[in-house]
Amino acid sequence: MQNDDELEEEKLLEAFMSFTTLFSKYVKENNPDLFKRAVDYAKTYTEEDVSGVIFHYLDEDGEDEQKN
Repeated sequence: MQNDDELEEEKLLEAFMSFTTLFSKYVKENNPDLFKRAVDYAKTYTEEDVSGVIFHYLDEDGEDEQKN
């Protein structure tokens, strides 16, 4: 069973993920060039070890590109 702090953390994570997803969709639709530059920038960040997390990106053709 989760305690109150864990539930609050889960809610915060869900809210953060929802916001970032909606924000990135908005940027992608309204300024595709900016979106591509932002993705390239994010990929440079994820080149460093991020607690063993593996990131997956979809290229323009829908092909999966793995970064860890």
